[in-house]
Order: sequence, then structure tokens, then C-alpha cells
Amino acid sequence: MESHGDSVEEECEGWDDEEYEDPALENTPSENTLAKIKDYRIYTSEEIMEKQGKIIQNVREILGVDEDDAITALKHFSWSVEQLEEKWFSDEDKTKYQCGLVPDDSKCPPPNKKYADLCQICFLPLKKDKINSLKCGHIFCRQCWTDFFDTKLLEGYHCVMSKCPQYGCPLTVTHSIWKQILTGKHLQRYLKFHCKSYTDETKNINWCPKPGCNFCVENVSYVVSEVECNCGHFFCFKCGEDSHRPCSCELAKKWMMKNKSESENITWMIANTKNCPKCQRPIEKNQGCNHMTCNMCKHEFCWMCMGSWTEHGNATGGYYKCNKYEEMKSSKNDLTKLEEERDRAKHELKKYMFFFERYSNHVKAGDHANEMKPKIEILIEKLNTEKSYPIAELHFLKEGLDEVIRCRKVLKWTYAYGFYLNDDKEKALFENAQEMLEKNADRLHEYLEQDFEPFLCEEELDKKPFYQYKSNLVNCYKVTKQFYTNLLDGLERGLTNNII
Repeated sequence: MESHGDSVEEECEGWDDEEYEDPALENTPSENTLAKIKDYRIYTSEEIMEKQGKIIQNVREILGVDEDDAITALKHFSWSVEQLEEKWFSDEDKTKYQCGLVPDDSKCPPPNKKYADLCQICFLPLKKDKINSLKCGHIFCRQCWTDFFDTKLLEGYHCVMSKCPQYGCPLTVTHSIWKQILTGKHLQRYLKFHCKSYTDETKNINWCPKPGCNFCVENVSYVVSEVECNCGHFFCFKCGEDSHRPCSCELAKKWMMKNKSESENITWMIANTKNCPKCQRPIEKNQGCNHMTCNMCKHEFCWMCMGSWTEHGNATGGYYKCNKYEEMKSSKNDLTKLEEERDRAKHELKKYMFFFERYSNHVKAGDHANEMKPKIEILIEKLNTEKSYPIAELHFLKEGLDEVIRCRKVLKWTYAYGFYLNDDKEKALFENAQEMLEKNADRLHEYLEQDFEPFLCEEELDKKPFYQYKSNLVNCYKVTKQFYTNLLDGLERGLTNNII
């Protein structure tokens, strides 16, 4: 990336926390302003279930129904209280039938009174531990209920809307029946699906996509894009993929598809190979003269004009020059069109490799920063126990590393963003903001990688060098954080909106 601004590297040196002020960074939104714009809340699975329980209780009071009916009705209307109320109070009986709360005598098969003491599936006598039946009156033994539920659990969270096992019965199996039959891990699996039936149908609630994480995020403001979960994972609220600011979901997907696509192999083939004029086998010329021999068909030809080598010799320019090719270039023909296509492919490939290499470098730098986390934790513990620095005075090390990780995540995606950016005057503003963040993130990273042994030396009693180091790092951290905010806020507010 070309240089578009001066580094503030020197300005990081020697600032005190109270003295930090950079006039060049004025007129930017404060952190409090951004917090209001990007407001989200993180819940544990238990807290989400508690939130879900309050909605159920609210519906019970409004409709005057029991817990089972409230849950079944809410699930039918995808947990939309407004839609449920509207339908319920416009036609209560019809809504009950639609939700599967009561049997419709015209559709629901009546219980077989002749076999009232037998399970309606296996026709074995019902045991003393009789299972409460649904309002349809169809009764089944515990084993058949268990087998039925085990099968339904394989369907995922949609199992919570399962109908009565009796063929043709439209009643929905109640929440209490599920809890009465299932135990252990099967019950926990159902309760998870019960919870997901609420969260997956609520547009402003998503689970953290990191495997094993049980935190859930509520998008309070409905405009948040990036989320930092309590587990430390950054992800996009809209698409659920790893955070990709400043790229949109569509642009990030386009970039990742480009990285995985075979189209780049095709571009390389066009840019670096030619087909044998006889058998059309692709051939790469990486050195030597223009005399080519195809390994497949043994045809000999000129690399430049693609003509048979029998027509070449000293009169046509010898082994390293082709006069025939020079003559062809002066007239537009299929050969010159292929050369122009090859030049375009080379330019496109060179551009892609430039941006991909820098994208990849920040991926590696981010991985390295994440690997530093346990080292920084050990360093903080040693500085506290061996040199008696208060823990509160050492938090800056962890905060600095967290900022580096955040910057690396954003910087890698700025190169995907820049690849699709049109060349115009706004591109220079973007590249300048990108470069300033990159320089200061590198500087902050360097501070955290320095040798800390002098600060831990038993003979060293003077703490001034450490506090000078802290002052330098903190001020560099502040500048880096401000450039981070400026870049993202500028892009997301429309500073550059000329994407191809």
C-alpha cells in the first residue's frame, strides 16, 4: 500500500495519560456515542430461559390459559405476542384449533373405548404409572412415548411442535408431557430445543456461533453488526460468521469465495501459460529461448507467434527474438487479442496477490497476538508477585494486547475492502486511514513483544523504566484505538461507498 500520511509513531513517546490530546483526532464520535449506536446484551442460556419464562407468564395472564397452552400458542405464532393476541381476540376458537390446543371433532379421530386400558401404539396393557394424556384422549404407554420422543429429537428444534402420536390427530404435544417423559440428557436436549424455538424465531437474538459457547446475544438497537461475546469470540450478528468489519456480509462472502475459487487458478493459467498449437495442452515457459517442444505430442513451435519452429531461424530473429510476432502485433488479430487478455489477467492476478498477501499477513499477526495471551497473563502474575506491582496497574498489558487483536481483525478485512474499491479521490482517504491504523497497530504490537526480563530482574529496584514503558504503551494504545474508531466510523458512515 502506498504511503499517504506521516506516522504518529514519534508522538506515542513520553505522553502521560492526563496529557493525551491529539488535535488531528477531534470531531470523532465518543465511545459513549458508539455504545448507544451499537447496543447489545449478552445472556447465559439460563437467563434466556428466564426471559422466555416471563413472556410465557405474560401470555398466560393476558389470555387466561395454563402454561402448556401459552407455550403451544406462542410456538405456533413464532413467539410473536402481538400476532397471537390479534388472532386470539378476533376468533379464539379458530385460533385454538390452529395452534393444536383443542381437538376438532371433525378432524380428530376419537379414542378407541374398546381398548381404553391398552396403549394405542403397542396395544399392551398400560402400567400403573399412567401418563397424562392430551385433550384428545389418546393414551400411550411410557415406552412408546419415549420411543416417539427419541425419534422426534433427531429432527432438531422443530420437534417442539410435534403432534399427537395417534395418526391424523392435530393436537400438539404439550410442554409438560415432554418433561414428564424425558429424563437426563434427552430432557436437556429437549429444553435446549424449547429455548431455541424462542431464540431462533426472534430476529434480534442470536447464539454465539463458537462451538461449545452457551452465550446468547440480544441486538437491542437492531443496528449492531459486530459482537464480542463473553467467551472472547468476535462475530457478525447478521450472518453469524467471524467478524468482518468494515466489509459487508456480501463483500466478505465474495472475498472468501474468491480465495477458495478455482477462478484464481484459471487466471494464473491465462497469465502464465499458452496452449500447444497442435494438441492444446497448456505449457508454461519459465525460462530459456522461444523454441518450445510439447512433452505430449512433441510438436515444436515458437512461444511468441505460436507458429511451427520449422518456419523459424536466423532470418526470423533466431532463438530469442521473433520478427513474425513483431509483424503480427502491428495488425489486430486473434493472437494480439489473446496477448491483451493475458496482460489483463496478469494485472488482475498481480492486484489480487498484493491484497491477499497483506490480508494473510494480518491473519498470521492476529494468530500470533492470540498466542501471546497466556504469556501476558504469566508476565502480569510475575510482575505482581515478584516485583509487587499492583494488579490494577498491570491491566494495561492485557488491554493493549486485546486492542492489537481487534486491530488485526479489522486490518485484514480492510484489504478485502480495498480490493473491490474503485480508484477515486475517496480511495486515498481510505488508504490513509488504513495506513495510520496499520502503523500504530504494528507499533503497539512491538511494545508488547519487547523483552521484559529487565523489569523482572531482582537486582533492579528502580521502577521508573517500567512506568516510562507503561506511559509509552498506554499513549500508543490510545492513538491506535482512536485511529481504529476513526477508520470504522468513517467507512460505516459512508466515507467510501464506491464498491464495485
